[in-house]
Amino acid sequence: MRVGSDFEKIDFTFCGLDLLEPNSLIGNTILFILALIISRKVQNLSLATPFFSYWRLFFIAFGCSFFIGGLGHGFYNYWGVVGKYPGWIASIIALYFMERAMLSLLEEHRQNFFVLLSKMKLIIFVVAELFVFAFLDLKVNPQLGLLIPSIASAMGFLTCLGYLGWRYARDINSSFRFFYWSVIVLIPSAFIQGMKISIAPWFDRSDLSHLLLLVVVLLHWKGVREYAKS
Repeated sequence: MRVGSDFEKIDFTFCGLDLLEPNSLIGNTILFILALIISRKVQNLSLATPFFSYWRLFFIAFGCSFFIGGLGHGFYNYWGVVGKYPGWIASIIALYFMERAMLSLLEEHRQNFFVLLSKMKLIIFVVAELFVFAFLDLKVNPQLGLLIPSIASAMGFLTCLGYLGWRYARDINSSFRFFYWSVIVLIPSAFIQGMKISIAPWFDRSDLSHLLLLVVVLLHWKGVREYAKS
């Protein structure tokens, strides 16, 4: 186990290609597959309301962000840090769909205002991330590229899943408790990443966070499904 610094990246060869981090590639792919399966399940609910439609879009965008991110890890020797850019942008877009899903249940006179804020937030954070790509040296410190998506995620999760999840569980249906539970489950990830806590080279801090994210995604699906039943 290591705290405060990262293990050396694992390299491997596949089809003549010199690749990196098979653990991240596998973990990201599992999240991608799970997210696509859940998006299909949401579609099969056959409830054509903005809440369910936006959650389906969230699962698709979320899954794609991790699939692209996994490729960025694996092909780092060829693509460099640029290979991580699309995944970071996709994560911000996925968050927007989650916010729209939760905001769709607000009262109309409040919904319009907060939807506008969500759209502005999307634009601001995408532009900010592009600014990071253009003007910061991510080759020296690639973690800077995660700063904007992390801030966007913290804001979206705390407000839309945390606060609105709690409020909807109280005022609409108890199934929304799964959404604010997902925020609680994800809190340790901030400490894992910030303190660089890794169990082993083949199960590092990213893998620990992926494990928590897997639980979070399942809680999201549980909340969507239980609300659909109600």
